[in-house]
Amino acid sequence: MNSFSRIVISLVLPIASVGGTLITPVGGAEPPVIFAGETLFNEIRPSESGLDFVNPLLPDDPRNYLYPFGYACGGVNIGDLDGDGRPDIFCVGGPVANGLYLQVGGEDEVRFERVPDGLVDGADAWGTGASLVDIDGDGDLDIHVCNYDAPNHLFINRSTPGKPAFTEEAAQHGLDLRDASIISSFADVDNDGDLDAYIGCNRYVPPKGLPLEAPGRYDAETQSMVMFPKYERYFRAWRKADGNFEADSYGRDDHFYLNTGPGPDGRPRFVDVTAEAGIDGAGHALAATWIDHDRDGLVDLHIANDFEDPDRFYRNLGPGPDGIVRFEDVIADVLPYTTWSSMGADVADLDADGRLDLMVADMSATTHFKSKVNMGEMGGRQREILESGWPRQAMRNMVYLDTGLGSYREAAFMSGLSSSDWTWAVKLADFDHDGRPDVLLTNGMSRNYTDSDRPFSGRQRYGRTQWDHFRNDPPLLERNMAFRNAGDLRFEDVGARWGLDKYGMSYAAAYGDIDLDGDLDVIVANLNEPVSIYRNDTDGHWLKVRLRGRNGNTHGAGAIVAVETASHGTLIRHASPWRGWASTDDSDLHFGLGDDVEVASIQVTWPGNRVQRLGPVAADQTIEIAEPEEADSPAPAEPTMFMAAAEGVGPGFVHDEKPYDDYRMQPLLPGKLSAFGPCMAWHDVDGDGRSDVFVGGAWDQSGELWLGGEDGRFTRVDVPAFRSDKASEDSAAIWFDADGDGDRDLLVTSGSSEFFERDRRLRNRLYLNRGVVDGTIAFEKAPSGSLGGLAFNSHAVDASDFDGDGDLDLFIGSRSVPGRYPDTPASHLLRNDSSNGEIRFVDVTAELAPGLGEVGLVTGASWVDADGDGKEDLVVACEWGPISIWRNEEGRLNDVTKASGLGSVRGWWYGVVPGDVDGDGDLDLVGLNVGLNTKYGEANSTSPAVLYFGDMDRSGRPNLIEAKCKSDSMLPVRGRSCSSGAMPFIRKDFESFRDFASADLTGIYGESNLSKAQRFEADGFESGIWINVSEPGRPSFEFRPFPRIVQIAPCYDAAIADLDGDGFTDIVLAQNHDHREPETGLWRGGVGQLLRGTGNGGLEPVHPSRSGIVLRGDGTGVEAVDVDGDGDLDLVATMNGDAVRTFLNPGS
Repeated sequence: MNSFSRIVISLVLPIASVGGTLITPVGGAEPPVIFAGETLFNEIRPSESGLDFVNPLLPDDPRNYLYPFGYACGGVNIGDLDGDGRPDIFCVGGPVANGLYLQVGGEDEVRFERVPDGLVDGADAWGTGASLVDIDGDGDLDIHVCNYDAPNHLFINRSTPGKPAFTEEAAQHGLDLRDASIISSFADVDNDGDLDAYIGCNRYVPPKGLPLEAPGRYDAETQSMVMFPKYERYFRAWRKADGNFEADSYGRDDHFYLNTGPGPDGRPRFVDVTAEAGIDGAGHALAATWIDHDRDGLVDLHIANDFEDPDRFYRNLGPGPDGIVRFEDVIADVLPYTTWSSMGADVADLDADGRLDLMVADMSATTHFKSKVNMGEMGGRQREILESGWPRQAMRNMVYLDTGLGSYREAAFMSGLSSSDWTWAVKLADFDHDGRPDVLLTNGMSRNYTDSDRPFSGRQRYGRTQWDHFRNDPPLLERNMAFRNAGDLRFEDVGARWGLDKYGMSYAAAYGDIDLDGDLDVIVANLNEPVSIYRNDTDGHWLKVRLRGRNGNTHGAGAIVAVETASHGTLIRHASPWRGWASTDDSDLHFGLGDDVEVASIQVTWPGNRVQRLGPVAADQTIEIAEPEEADSPAPAEPTMFMAAAEGVGPGFVHDEKPYDDYRMQPLLPGKLSAFGPCMAWHDVDGDGRSDVFVGGAWDQSGELWLGGEDGRFTRVDVPAFRSDKASEDSAAIWFDADGDGDRDLLVTSGSSEFFERDRRLRNRLYLNRGVVDGTIAFEKAPSGSLGGLAFNSHAVDASDFDGDGDLDLFIGSRSVPGRYPDTPASHLLRNDSSNGEIRFVDVTAELAPGLGEVGLVTGASWVDADGDGKEDLVVACEWGPISIWRNEEGRLNDVTKASGLGSVRGWWYGVVPGDVDGDGDLDLVGLNVGLNTKYGEANSTSPAVLYFGDMDRSGRPNLIEAKCKSDSMLPVRGRSCSSGAMPFIRKDFESFRDFASADLTGIYGESNLSKAQRFEADGFESGIWINVSEPGRPSFEFRPFPRIVQIAPCYDAAIADLDGDGFTDIVLAQNHDHREPETGLWRGGVGQLLRGTGNGGLEPVHPSRSGIVLRGDGTGVEAVDVDGDGDLDLVATMNGDAVRTFLNPGS
């Protein structure tokens, strides 16, 4: 092990000088430590370390009502507090005094000594979070402590090496807020060189629970409840659906303090400008994380709020005319959805793209049993928020990936980080020196307050606190978790292997190089046990960067340091140590380098986007970089491949999805079946050489025809025939010559679960093109009998002359039977028997394509000549099945799916699009699937997703049962509450949530019922390319999944074309789906994806910051078409419930 003395001795020698900038090494470089122990981390016992601080659980403490909340256990903080060059530790006490531990050990020894109480003990205040921060700009670390219902403390550091000295000066600095303070965080928000402060508040807890008397009165004038003064700090009244009011606890307002510089006494003065700055809205704050998400040089702020309170993402708008910074909450524009009970948060580059990502923790259970016990009754205000709050909230961790264009993708499920139990701290750092940030999560709670068999509700809450109700229950002991970043958004659970899987009640955590050997050690605050200290014994090279900012921001908070490496590309770190949860990390920025013995260059982006570039630096040392007086500007951003079109360019259609309760008839439906539009179909309708488009409408919305014009300006044409059918929902559309007159007519299929089977609004519609009449394009609706008079839930359509008689025939695929999902609906092969101007399509499915009518839940279809015999075959995509292929054998369609290889993957296919991806002259198939970023994970042949449909309760009505495979049994996906709502016998047979959680599928529903039910399986969820390797007469395909990042969201359409003019086929994918059942939440992790062809079928994902494509929302379609007439292919995308989006290709 390397000695701390190496760090203490500062050799002021330049190792690189660029533009007059000096890098100073702190000590000399030494060889890396080689790890040879059993675990990566080794815990040092309190008897050896001297770190014996305990936050006790005192059941009879007068403030025991705080234990059910984040106040239960205070934060831990790492920093050099006495100026001797070694990290010290500060622990915050709740019912006990704070503890300051100075490092006093010798070489190769980690040992601390507690300073006597009186300096920073906090008197009798109940402390929670703390920050080590240089408040007064003198270069050392002061201590800010958040206290519950007592003035916050600020201990100004007057220490010298070995002689700690602090004075409490919160009031003198304006930081003595008395509230339900829980966390603090600091940043230079106005770029004036000093640090401003954000204080997050949680809630005031009523010491005696809900009052036995009414806490307020009804005010007839305002028609609201007004709390009596003695209760207003604890309760607010909520109006229930029935019009009555309910009093409940609420989250407090946070506070933002602007540092106005030295006052008359020379001390920096902080002024509360919360309202003026635009910080508004109460919440249960648990984390405040700074990140400049839009790269404008002004640091922005993410607030994690517990319970159902929405999180906030405050964009920094810069100072107003009065010098006060203004913030705007842009969370709905930045994040696709948020956590429900947001806990800790941290930032790091998790996907190695050179941008800072954000992880926010929740309380999602890691086992089936725990998830079913803790997921209680979902009703009332919670249900309302799940269904209609915006942005939507989901009960799990989130991993937000920066697109570089002002918004984020989300990848928690596919990264394996979605569930980690009752998580507090999130720590993202490279613990194993492989260049990638890993994840440490702390877990546990004083009691299991979410135990659904122990509800604390109704009259139980009057005169009793939550602690009173649960005090005799056992503590909720959980294991801390550590995940190694294996790259490509794969994280491996290594808690046990690394020695970090402590079983207990762990809250705060902090990291830093405590023993000064170059790797990151960890401390964890435990409730009712001593603080844990873990020494890291990893190998590999490293570099630590210590920033020295100008003016009052002495540690360079807000700066971003990027180092260029030979083996790991660009590694970035953000200088903001107040993150995770209620704690402070050591402020040195640590880089694990693996086998690299140097970094090629270093770039520091100081607050305000002031850039400093430095030359090569040797590994295995700590260097200090001083902020220069003069600095460069950031390099200009590279132009993107596509640009969002200006207003007025592209079709102006706005889709108007109507609310509809799909769950009324089928309460356990996995997702809505009424919201798949809009569709679109392109064709030069008016013959002017420009592409025109029909965009389908929702129910009670007419589809629209938009004609292309000069410079990409489109004009809507009023078509009375379309308007007359607005009662239907347009599900698919195709232009084809139905009547043989040489122009293309329009077929629009009708579909949706909003209409019962055989409802006339489900009849498909054929609009005959009558050319220009009175100066405008005219269409006439063909008689309904022209298409056989069929009325069914259509979803896919394509045309081909499959029988070789010279006219175009149709396949129309059905999505589902309304009200009976997943019963197999009837799809139809329609032969064109039109003659002498009479339009007539005849259903020949049973005659010419046996089995095609029952192909499944059709989501897409295309005619392709798969085997090169000159006859078009039919490929059909289905949910809960394979993509099937029906070979055209002299006008008869035969199912050759299994022999073709397409039957090897039963997926939730949402479409199939043909295109020559590998450039060999035949048509490959783009298979659009659900992806890997859902709660269903990665299905395979041994662990498929399963769905049963049958009468489980002997009611005569079939029920839906989702199941998952676990070892040798099957378990229900849905919980007791929602399942019993659909099948009341469950509540009777399984009286407790524990009973239900302990039962497998057979134990709940019975082997007999399950065996009689229909069973559906899916064993592959990846989207990808089916490469055509057919021989004449023998269709054959091989599957190649898309790159992993593509699996971040379900795909619903693909545009296949050479978009960049390099001669290789590219693909653009429409992604996301917003209409799953509320507890599942949105499938909105993607933003659309461009895949650049590299030849021979190779596809390279293009980052959104390079492609310019960000499609936030429910993408249903995408088309490559020259919108503006410049010869380059642009992109037009349809979005459910939103406007059509157009992206222009500027070309080369």
